[in-house]
Amino acid sequence: MSKEIVNRYLAKEFKKLGKSQKDVIEDLNKTQPYVSALMSGKKSVGKEVAVELHKLYGFDPAKILLSELEYLNITNEVIFDKDENDIELSDSEKIDEMYNFVKKYTEEIDSIKFRLRVLSSISTKAFELLFENFDMETLDTEAIENQVRSELNSEQ
Repeated sequence: MSKEIVNRYLAKEFKKLGKSQKDVIEDLNKTQPYVSALMSGKKSVGKEVAVELHKLYGFDPAKILLSELEYLNITNEVIFDKDENDIELSDSEKIDEMYNFVKKYTEEIDSIKFRLRVLSSISTKAFELLFENFDMETLDTEAIENQVRSELNSEQ
């Protein structure tokens, strides 16, 4: 997703709100060249500006910052899983598709993290139970080391 899509989306939203570039310059307390570059897609929206746009106009900062994910090389084919020529989506629809894509995989990653934590806890408890009645003094570690050496030598 290119920053141009996000910037066109912002320009459209500003137009809906009846905000001119001059209004945005005053509201954000930024220079004219900065706001112009922002709206023309020459400059990405940073975190601070995204938060400010949220406070001032109610824009969703997560959607605005989607252009920051461009380095992930997520293409339209991956996101939309269909031929680009099948349907033309508006900038707003493209942003929503990308947002939903990222949200879906973020939730899946969180689920995987949870399952890994559960497995880690289970394995820790299993080892505790396994070694609870285990007497390390009766274990002949030297014999085990010799057996492993012998196995390694026979493999070579």
